[in-house]
Amino acid sequence: ATLTVIVPPTIANPPQSLTVNQGTNAPFSVTVSGSAPLTYQWLFNGGTISGATATNYTVADAQPTNAGSYSVVVTNSLGCVTSAVATLTVDVPPAITNPPQSLTVNLGADAPFTVTATGTPPLAYQWQWNGTPISGATDTNYTVLSAQTTNAGSYTVVVTNLAGSITSSVTVLTVIEPPVITNQPISITILQGTCATLTVAASGTPPLTYQWQWNSTIYPPDTTSSSFTACNAGSYTVTVSNQAGVAVSDTVTLSFTNPPPILAAHFDSLSLLPDGSLQLNMSGWPNTNYVLEYTADWLSWYPLVTNLSGPDGLFQFNDPSVVTNSQRYYRLRLEQ
Repeated sequence: ATLTVIVPPTIANPPQSLTVNQGTNAPFSVTVSGSAPLTYQWLFNGGTISGATATNYTVADAQPTNAGSYSVVVTNSLGCVTSAVATLTVDVPPAITNPPQSLTVNLGADAPFTVTATGTPPLAYQWQWNGTPISGATDTNYTVLSAQTTNAGSYTVVVTNLAGSITSSVTVLTVIEPPVITNQPISITILQGTCATLTVAASGTPPLTYQWQWNSTIYPPDTTSSSFTACNAGSYTVTVSNQAGVAVSDTVTLSFTNPPPILAAHFDSLSLLPDGSLQLNMSGWPNTNYVLEYTADWLSWYPLVTNLSGPDGLFQFNDPSVVTNSQRYYRLRLEQ
């Protein structure tokens, strides 16, 4: 006679809790004693996992949605037993959703950088300048206070958690220096009829632009040169500009020695052109402004053109109005 003793299932080694990084596998297994045949059914959060009927079960490519409670039910002809619950924790590596942005600031201004990242907390932050960690810069934001040119360069932030780390793209800080005049133009006295070159030297972040002024009037427009040829007596200044601001030079004076009296202007020739207009050729003192006036009745004079001038004292004007006027008289006077 044969005696067969059937033993109910007993779990000798239950499945163990696991912590894995997102995207890796999470293998669970169980060791059981008891009379065969034994059947297995793995559960996730109390629900049956389809096809999970072996002594082990692996969560492939684990994602946060796979995190939770896992257990296994073991059965034979005498009954069943359920294992203790094993917990799966899926750590998500950090990901940067909003990287820091490059900044351009004026010298002495603050430069705030910030980053937004996701991942399983806690997240740790370490800001870097030109690849070197910045002491104490361990928050989601970092501000360069009163930025100087020595602070310019490349900034990154490394975000870390238990699952790994990620480094942001490089962001660049540019610090612009406003213009500073290092050598002022100087006042000059020269002989009448000659010209002088005024110069200025300035520092600051390029490009620098220059605007010279004569007696508070732009004369002439110039946005490229640090020097200017001055032929008229009076006061001169220059404004130096860049993205960060402006600097205005001292006022300097150009004067002449023994200036002769200003000569009255006169007409050199009149020519009737084929289109019916009248060409007036005139001359006066170089670099001196005159007004051309006209009248038809010798009672009232009207300005026809102002600022008539020439570096050599020669100037010209074409009057088209003579086509519709039977008579017209002209005169030149010094502009006041």
